[in-house]
Amino acid sequence: MDSARQHVKHCARKIESKEEELHKIKGRINTHDTELESRESEFDAIQLSSEDRSEELKGKNAQLKSAQLSIGECEKELKAMKELKNPIQKSIVECSEELHSKEKNLILGRKYLRECCDNIESKKVQLDSIQLTVYDYRYAYRRGCCQHKLGITKYPQTFLSG
Repeated sequence: MDSARQHVKHCARKIESKEEELHKIKGRINTHDTELESRESEFDAIQLSSEDRSEELKGKNAQLKSAQLSIGECEKELKAMKELKNPIQKSIVECSEELHSKEKNLILGRKYLRECCDNIESKKVQLDSIQLTVYDYRYAYRRGCCQHKLGITKYPQTFLSG
């Protein structure tokens, strides 16, 4: 019975550990989301900046070459940012899948813990029943021994049905 309690405590510690891991994963997902939003804002700002520059440069033929170089640099930055965005999105998907897996494990752990508790309760009820039966047999045996010493050979019906 002590090993069952220890097992239940061990399962509870595992569940707590999994919940802590789950909380950490959620924190990392939130961090990645924030970083992704920040990068997307930068991307939008650069894109707007690029469009504004392009409008200004239409009327200025003399500055056309420098503006084209600037746009080329902006496009390189955008491309670099897009390349950074894809691994972050993949990481978020992986974290989400890991989180889902941990949630399933947590649910299974809780179910197993409930089953352990139910099993312990069932064993306790069985033990109580066995103890009551033992007390009944002891009483019947003692009563039978006492009646035998007194010369009483007929036993009450309640002990025979026992």
